[in-house]
Amino acid sequence: MKSLGKFVKEINKSARHYKIGQLQEIRRELKKKRRLPSHNVFQYDPDHPSYVFHWGGRLELQFNIGFMNKDTLRYGIAFNSKKDHTLTDRTSLDPKIRRLKEYIHNHPSDFRDLKFLIYDEDTGRNVYQGKVREITERMIGDLTSRDMFYFWGRFKQRDKIRPEDVLRLFDRLLPAYEYVEGDAARTKPQGKPQFVAGLSVSDSEKARVPSKSEARENDLKHNRLIKKVIPFLEKNVGNVGHFIGGSPIDIVVRSKEGYRFYEIKTGGDIKYCIREALGQLLEYSYWPGSEEAKHLFIVTTNKLDREASQYLKTLRKQFHLPVYHQTLNEKSGVLEEE
Repeated sequence: MKSLGKFVKEINKSARHYKIGQLQEIRRELKKKRRLPSHNVFQYDPDHPSYVFHWGGRLELQFNIGFMNKDTLRYGIAFNSKKDHTLTDRTSLDPKIRRLKEYIHNHPSDFRDLKFLIYDEDTGRNVYQGKVREITERMIGDLTSRDMFYFWGRFKQRDKIRPEDVLRLFDRLLPAYEYVEGDAARTKPQGKPQFVAGLSVSDSEKARVPSKSEARENDLKHNRLIKKVIPFLEKNVGNVGHFIGGSPIDIVVRSKEGYRFYEIKTGGDIKYCIREALGQLLEYSYWPGSEEAKHLFIVTTNKLDREASQYLKTLRKQFHLPVYHQTLNEKSGVLEEE
């Protein structure tokens, strides 16, 4: 990533393939606006080259991207109570942070792998940086009486961040934004995720590709592979769908034996693909409150080599993890189990 400005430009272009890409339409409905301020999610300001928040987000729970230092980028949701010509009354944030407090309490799985940062604008120091914890009355009081910055999200090495990493997290956090900024009824504690048949995937391979970046190409290929494999799974395995209130699993199939989770990886290195997918699949299936899968599948266009095959066999035999690899034939859409 060369600069935040260029990175934000990539995000704005890729956002149309994600739910967060509809943020301005969502804001128009929530705020009863007559027209959209922009079709872009973010507006980059060269006068503030180290951070950006969503267009219109100064008075809101904002989708925020910024540098922690020259090597680390943060991305997530935030409140910034520093007064300026737009935010003249900090107390307007009081009901919003209370709604976020309620949302986090009732939807802990949405924040399970995120970090929480409290930054004091007056002293220029981090008051807290660590696991997400309960929002206290003291935190609320500080936010509404002092120049503070509260952030919930991820920190990642600058040269490893990809637009899809940011956009997928924003999709996950979009319901929190809608609850905080909307007038929805009070949420209920999160229970087991609910399976719903049907899976909508962006028709991205037919879209005009506005960027030739590697991240953009990977994003397009990822969607294309998902669309390729769905007909095969529906014909040979069971009902393809997704979970409401659950983790962002690429594909969920409900079969006679139980649920099957499929994670699609586009890389050419099978070891890297397994490493990246395995942690996601284990979290999706075994995190408290999740729906446990009967089988976990890593899907790539690669063939398993001898070492990778032995590795998965070891996980099944010694640790009783039902994890398998399947190779997708891109032309036929057939999954070949190994």
